[in-house]
Amino acid sequence: MTIFLAVTFGVLLVVLYRLFVTPRRAADWAAEHFVASAYGLPPREQLDPRRPGPPPPAHRTEERQAVADAAWEGDWRSAERYVQAAGDDWDERWARLELLQ
Repeated sequence: MTIFLAVTFGVLLVVLYRLFVTPRRAADWAAEHFVASAYGLPPREQLDPRRPGPPPPAHRTEERQAVADAAWEGDWRSAERYVQAAGDDWDERWARLELLQ
């Protein structure tokens, strides 16, 4: 019976270690040593935490601002065309609708 309890306790310790200690170590390593630009990804400094990717180029920012200004002034047709231009790209459509909300 004592051997069974010792083995069960050992397995429990291994499971707890893998659940709680290992993920933190991996996250710490990634935060300190992983260089995203070495793998073709944009650096952390260029990322916008509100979007799931790098910031849009300047011409898209100006376009988005123009559509938002037109919608604010009551021109809903330009906003409709802007959303319809996304086509079947639902992620882009969602991003455009978030701009207009």
